[in-house]
Amino acid sequence: MIESLAPLDENGDIIEFFVSSGDIYEWIADVISHAWADPECGNGVCQPPMEYPSFGDHGCLTDCGEANTTAYLINLEPRFVGDAAEVAELLATVTYNLCTDDLVPLCWWAEEQKFEKNYAEGRVSEVLDLPDAVWVLRYTGTTAGTGLVVGGIRLYSEESEAATSVEGGEVDAASSSDSSTTSSTAPSTSSSTSFPTAPPVLPPLPPPLLLPLLRLLPPPLLLPLLPPLPTPLPPSPLHLPPPQQARNQT
Repeated sequence: MIESLAPLDENGDIIEFFVSSGDIYEWIADVISHAWADPECGNGVCQPPMEYPSFGDHGCLTDCGEANTTAYLINLEPRFVGDAAEVAELLATVTYNLCTDDLVPLCWWAEEQKFEKNYAEGRVSEVLDLPDAVWVLRYTGTTAGTGLVVGGIRLYSEESEAATSVEGGEVDAASSSDSSTTSSTAPSTSSSTSFPTAPPVLPPLPPPLLLPLLRLLPPPLLLPLLPPLPTPLPPSPLHLPPPQQARNQT
């Protein structure tokens, strides 16, 4: 491995000394370009994460095969309200896309999609073969006027394709300026859940519990300060007569 990265001269021998700093940079660039080269689709080897099973216009079919997909029907309709200028601005700025819920999301459309017209004339109805993943229906909007995007995604079937009504949740395009309104689901062959186009509304939090106030205890009683005790006097010496003198006195 080390010999394969060593600099070689025209004869294939290892170069022991570099003539200039430019030769060093050239050797480093050559090593990096070979060590960190992007995998090439079609070489017969599936090299994740850069290569993955094919779905739609994504992935490498030759090396990794086809992904396990599930057919979903996307059905969206813009219902923007306002004057002609506000509706035109909403049509120009409100976008949607379908992306995976990953740290680096993979989106179905390379560019954000827009509605061409308003109401039924701008309805979007398309069948998508989504690989197994957690997908997010993402919207971005504007603050001009008001409007809703009505619809959702559900498992594809002949009945769902024949249905002409747009069902599902709603997204307020006017309140989603500079942000994305998302919701997600995991495609599964056994699941019949459609994704709503707006996140669920969470119930309000209950008010905080008020703890009972504790009755303040009275301050401790202060005992009166007693005067200090007097210093005891030293005992006075006791003078006794000598024993002989005491007997003479008797």
